[in-house]
Order: sequence, then structure tokens, then C-alpha cells
Amino acid sequence: MGEFFELAEKGEKYAREIRVRKDTKYGGHKADELGIKGIYVDIFRKSGRLKSLVWDEYGEPTDEAILDNAADLANYALALAGVILKRMENKNV
Repeated sequence: MGEFFELAEKGEKYAREIRVRKDTKYGGHKADELGIKGIYVDIFRKSGRLKSLVWDEYGEPTDEAILDNAADLANYALALAGVILKRMENKNV
């Protein structure tokens, strides 16, 4: 495996920890209820936040803030993929 995959695995592990912590704290995400458009809204919102942390000149963001937003974005993307895979499986039943 190359460096990209090693970094991705490290990020995936952290994203999973964030997902468990937030699900416990906030009661989980309603991906099935929101559907792909609702999840897209979450992705759009988080990507805008990540952009402002990385590119905008509003002070020096912490690495933790960038990391948490990236982990949230990864989790939303995975949830979107999961909803689509579930929909495809249901079409093949």
C-alpha cells in the first residue's frame, strides 16, 4: 500500500471515532429519513466550513477544527454511499 492509503486508513479510523462519539452525544444521523438530498446538504455545509477553515483569512484555525470537519465530511460521504448502495440493493431484490 502506498502513503495515500495509509493516510486514508488513519483518517478513516479517526472519522469512525468521531461518528461514534457524535452518535452517542446527538442521537445519530437520520440518513434514511433525509435521503440523498438531505445528506448532500450536510456535505455542502461541511465542505463550506472546511473551505473557510483552510482558505479564508479569519484567524488561524486549529488543526483539530480542520480535522473534525474533514472527519464529518468523510462520514457524510460514506453515509451517502451507503444510502445509494442500499437503494441499488433494493432494486435488485
